[in-house]
Amino acid sequence: MKKHGLSIILASFLAFVCSMAMAITSPLSEVKRAKAERAGRASSEKLALITGNEELLNQTERVIFSKSGETVLSICGNFATERGDSDEERVRNFLLQHGSVFNIARSGDNLSFIKETCGGGTRHLHYRMQAGELPVENSEITVRLGKDGQIRHIDGSFPEIDNFNSEVRLSSAEAVAMAESFLKLEKKRSNTNSEKFISVRNRTASICYRVLIPARKPLGDWEIIIDARSGEEVSRKNLLIFYEGKGSTYVSHPLKCDISVEALPQLIDGTLKGKFADIHNDETANASSSDGVFVYPTHNLHFNEGMMYYLVNRVHDFYAGLGYDRLDFPIKAVVRFDVLYDNAFFSVLENAMYFGDGYRFNDMAREESVCFHEYAHAARHQIVKLKYEGEPGAIDEGQADYFSASLSDDPVIGEYIVNKMSKPWLRNLTDQNRYPENLSGNVHEDGKIWGGALWDLRQALGSRICDKLVLASLYYLVPESNFQHGLNAILLADENNYGGSNRDKILEVFGKRGITTADSGRLAFNQAHLRQMRRFNELQNPVSR
Repeated sequence: MKKHGLSIILASFLAFVCSMAMAITSPLSEVKRAKAERAGRASSEKLALITGNEELLNQTERVIFSKSGETVLSICGNFATERGDSDEERVRNFLLQHGSVFNIARSGDNLSFIKETCGGGTRHLHYRMQAGELPVENSEITVRLGKDGQIRHIDGSFPEIDNFNSEVRLSSAEAVAMAESFLKLEKKRSNTNSEKFISVRNRTASICYRVLIPARKPLGDWEIIIDARSGEEVSRKNLLIFYEGKGSTYVSHPLKCDISVEALPQLIDGTLKGKFADIHNDETANASSSDGVFVYPTHNLHFNEGMMYYLVNRVHDFYAGLGYDRLDFPIKAVVRFDVLYDNAFFSVLENAMYFGDGYRFNDMAREESVCFHEYAHAARHQIVKLKYEGEPGAIDEGQADYFSASLSDDPVIGEYIVNKMSKPWLRNLTDQNRYPENLSGNVHEDGKIWGGALWDLRQALGSRICDKLVLASLYYLVPESNFQHGLNAILLADENNYGGSNRDKILEVFGKRGITTADSGRLAFNQAHLRQMRRFNELQNPVSR
């Protein structure tokens, strides 16, 4: 009888594994298939820590592993905590109790509480690994509390470190000089800054400088990591967020409406700087007016400034209507940037938006969806700093497209800016792109999948509910969040803001786009999967009770 039971469980478990393997090898291009084969599998050690703890297993609903499969990226559930003098003490005790799951030292010496924030309908406690005063990169753990104060969601793990090179030979000024030399910097938009931190590569930690250069030539928000001992360039990344071929003008854009004179609220000093917008012109002196009237014909170099001020205030008021206040300051927006520049971007180092006047494309500042899109990047950046690559980058682009389209009440983005090229639009959120079949590795293209799912959800729930859910979900993301993590974030936002009343519709809508709570890459597991694995392990390795 025991043997028969084991056969059934084994067959069931193998079917489960095979079903996931089939999903991995379903029709993909050779490039996509190669990427899938290189992806890691979930750590059996970490899974055993969860499935081997009855209490933790009972409280766990979903687990997501990092891309490598070595660390826990996210764990969802309803986790009971022991009593403590404060919520932070209760959370700390829970993390230390299950420290092996998150690579936290038993002593807790490397667990540093950073801050508590509020957003998305709940409270968030932020922790980080530190060595003395130096933070360790990619070591953030964020704990989300439910309405009852219990732990509902834990994001992140500490990196595993075998060796630590603590020698420092360079000063901050020397690291800055070396970074600017490596970059072959010609011209900056503002001052270079640097900070010291601990970098972890292949389980070896070393002290490095993060040098941040807002450059005009070569254009970028450059992050250059310099080894503090050897002076070597460890990595280089351009943090600029680009939106190619977009524009904003008029109330919408020249293909949709005529020029109109609109109110420019809350001006400050006779220029186009106000309470929530600070507009600059890169081609000529900034516009000024003694009576607050900024009315220009379209051929005037100042026309874009007035329209940009109107649009920034409009998108600010849209976010304010959702209860968002993290951009309640005059955000800088630069029009006519560079010469015949075919792009627009949000600078993460300056908290500023830039809009080129176009060459192949029409003027970037003359289509409302461009301004709204870049502002959505700025709004997201104040909440979570998503990595601008892969699925995190696609989530970023998708949410920016969504908010742009929702405010415009139009799923078509970039209609005017590509008109010069005889194209109907740049992107359309009604395109039926699915995951993972339509993944390309390009954040804008892959963003169509996420943005399309959000637009579908808007059609199902209405703009008011969907706008609030999408904004609230950003508070549940971490820099490495993938599509499945994004879906979990929306489900949690719904739970904390609408009592979970939209859960079934959310799952249905995202399921049609191929995004589900069941992961085909063996890096995410729901409780049923975890229990099935535990039962299999118990039958394989029986112990006396």
